[in-house]
Amino acid sequence: QDLAAAFAETLDLERGITYRTQASVSRIAEDREQSLAQAELALKAFISKHSDHPQAPFANSELGQLLFERARSLQWDSEAASNANRKPELQQQARNLIEQAKAIYQTAHDQYKNQYDGFPKFIDQSEDPDGFRLRLEAEVKYLKAWFSLTRCTYERGQTFDMGSKERNETLIQAADEFEAIHAARRTNPIGLQSRL
Repeated sequence: QDLAAAFAETLDLERGITYRTQASVSRIAEDREQSLAQAELALKAFISKHSDHPQAPFANSELGQLLFERARSLQWDSEAASNANRKPELQQQARNLIEQAKAIYQTAHDQYKNQYDGFPKFIDQSEDPDGFRLRLEAEVKYLKAWFSLTRCTYERGQTFDMGSKERNETLIQAADEFEAIHAARRTNPIGLQSRL
């Protein structure tokens, strides 16, 4: 109750970031999974309580990344020879997490796009350096969210067996989505990365 109101509002977000960081340095699988679960709960709590907060897009991006990382771990597990009998189950679990992450990234994308679109199309850097910097930061966040959405499509394709129709179709869709980012932002580093 002695916390400043601004910090109290973001307490769940800070908890989520802390638990996610804790999970990233843990070498014990059970501890890592427990920290990720706590991070997910804290981030979801922040998002549900403060969906209009300026940090909501960041919280959505963090939650999307957390789910995405869990999906990639499941995908790697599915490729292990010791899990051959569970491969379809692990692939489906990974796809489910990727779909959840994609929905969250879509929300972050839309929030960041609204922030970016709130700026004038052109800001003269010499006349308004702060406005120029803020618009550039908003653009980078928007493009990162767009890239993350497309990366979900690509990773979803990776959850299907090599040579399968679903894999090929999904990877072609991902290539088209990456090309759309590149076509829209050829001179931006994120647009250039989309071309790779």
